[in-house]
Amino acid sequence: MDVLETEGQIENGGLLRLQDLPFSLGQHVHVQVKPSDTDLAQRKPFIFGLHQGKVEMSDDFDDPLPDSFWLGEDEDPS
Repeated sequence: MDVLETEGQIENGGLLRLQDLPFSLGQHVHVQVKPSDTDLAQRKPFIFGLHQGKVEMSDDFDDPLPDSFWLGEDEDPS
């Protein structure tokens, strides 16, 4: 099986436009997207704990919601 390679650029909205490729109608094509070295170089390192203490979680966060919530009985009618 022949392997053909080409380069492209992902446009705004995540669209990858492939044009003028040497494939015949009905052929199956496998597309693999790899980040370029410049993409990796521009990526800023993640800083763990940067926003530590900025968010507070309620003690009952993991508690089950009451049936009235699921039945829509808690909604404000106005």
